[in-house]
Amino acid sequence: MSSSHSPHHCEVHPVAFNDIKYCTLCDQYFESLVELLQHIQTSDVHPRCEPCNRGFLNKNSRRKHYALSCNHIYCDVCDKLFKTYAALNVHLEHSIRHSDDSDDDDEDAVDDRPDGWEEELAEQLEREACAKQVEEQFTTDTEEDKRLSNVQRRQAMLNFMTRRKRGVPSESRSYCCPVCLSHPKTVASTRCGHLFCIPCISKSIEQKGECPSCRTKNGKMHIRNLDMGVY
Repeated sequence: MSSSHSPHHCEVHPVAFNDIKYCTLCDQYFESLVELLQHIQTSDVHPRCEPCNRGFLNKNSRRKHYALSCNHIYCDVCDKLFKTYAALNVHLEHSIRHSDDSDDDDEDAVDDRPDGWEEELAEQLEREACAKQVEEQFTTDTEEDKRLSNVQRRQAMLNFMTRRKRGVPSESRSYCCPVCLSHPKTVASTRCGHLFCIPCISKSIEQKGECPSCRTKNGKMHIRNLDMGVY
């Protein structure tokens, strides 16, 4: 009996069976992995990651991509992407599915808030935090400025009174403005503790906003009038 094959025997396909790839979503076979990947990439049926412009075999593979990729901020429990980590934190703290007081049976609970509410709330909280920080810094600066100004003024007046108590002729005891060299009865003190006649310091603050002696920034709110006649 001849061992030759029958003329009706089917030829074996050159592609091995273990190389054939199957798309369960589309119920199609492909001769290679490359063809399957090309199909996934160009198909409108397969789920996609729009930021990465990539197609995936199924939703589970896309979820793994979201969870492992460094380019995405993702909640794997809710299968949801976020633009910022602040929005993700808001989602974890305020979402129904992540609430501590939610029942175990509420896994399918629906959050009826509009899409993007986490982003909006995160931006609002950030604005409030920035405003609070600015307010606290302003309060601290104001208190420090007031404390420093009072100390400097007292030191300046102490130095002036010390000079007056020395054995100086009476006609030289009156204060001399360092700008105009006049002897005003009423002078003004800056935040840095220097003394000037009121017209000179007022003009300097209005034109330059600084002390004529040391160039320290001063405003009208920093100027205090002092009656030299009581010393």
